[in-house]
Amino acid sequence: MKLATALWVLLLILTALTTQSAVIAAGFLVPFVLVMTYIKGQVVIDHFMGLRHATSRLRWIVPAWLLVVVGGIAYTFTLS
Repeated sequence: MKLATALWVLLLILTALTTQSAVIAAGFLVPFVLVMTYIKGQVVIDHFMGLRHATSRLRWIVPAWLLVVVGGIAYTFTLS
């Protein structure tokens, strides 16, 4: 199995887990869903966007942006 195919299957599994956890208990599992979302985003950034071999500046800017977005969502859930 090629690496891209294995990563695609991993993304499908993580998506299924986060979707099912949102159905089971939406408020209780928010941290789990956000961590899985960050992991999926990091896989997409590294492998499918090709930033694994990019300059160090890009390798830090894009994951930092992802962390800001996920952190903003987490902060929004703490307000409600």
